[in-house]
Amino acid sequence: MTQEVSFRTSELTHSANRGGSSRAVDYAQVGHAILQYSGLCIANLDPELRLLEANREFIYHFSGAATSYSGKSFLAFLNPGTQERARRHFGRLASGHRSAFTDYLVGIDPEGGQFTGHLTAIATHSDTGTMSGVTVIVRPDTVAAQPTRPVRETRALAPLDARILEGIAAGASTIQLAARLHLSRQGIEYRVSSLLRKHRVPNRAALVSRAYSTGVLTIGAWPPVVRPELIE
Repeated sequence: MTQEVSFRTSELTHSANRGGSSRAVDYAQVGHAILQYSGLCIANLDPELRLLEANREFIYHFSGAATSYSGKSFLAFLNPGTQERARRHFGRLASGHRSAFTDYLVGIDPEGGQFTGHLTAIATHSDTGTMSGVTVIVRPDTVAAQPTRPVRETRALAPLDARILEGIAAGASTIQLAARLHLSRQGIEYRVSSLLRKHRVPNRAALVSRAYSTGVLTIGAWPPVVRPELIE
């Protein structure tokens, strides 16, 4: 069987000599399907971070109704404890210091509940260099990825580990944590690696997401705070 693939401006034509059939796939339709059914929450924001448009997953997780999100600030859909962190990230996009970022988030669902996930934001800039908009992509943590053990069964943290976890959640670097806690960089990295193993996560962003989802970090508090009863 021979195949011929030709590209047009807006569609892909796939022809096969078996039966002489020819079928055109509209790129716009394919892109729309990916946008709507990828399982990712996707939205476009204006330079003031107000929502312009969003896909079904975004509406399902954040808004609940297609008519209730337009014009609202994206930050309003985030837990207060993560709003300030996100605001700083978006500020760097607006200033041109960064073109994109990825971080964890705690979102607020239409019923007022909360969920964790990972946020990627990509800025677009005009010819003058000013930010003209932002595309946000949120990957909510799946139920299977969420720990199921109750908070009361979570192992307590040593005071030093609690301070390190709080610092990571606030965006502090290894150098900043070392200076703040009077430890070497190697000492901080050792403790961070221990925290990653204890919580069975691959990186710092996942560690913070896990800490919020299990209730180790207090939702709604800024700067981030480990719950006192979970500190040895």
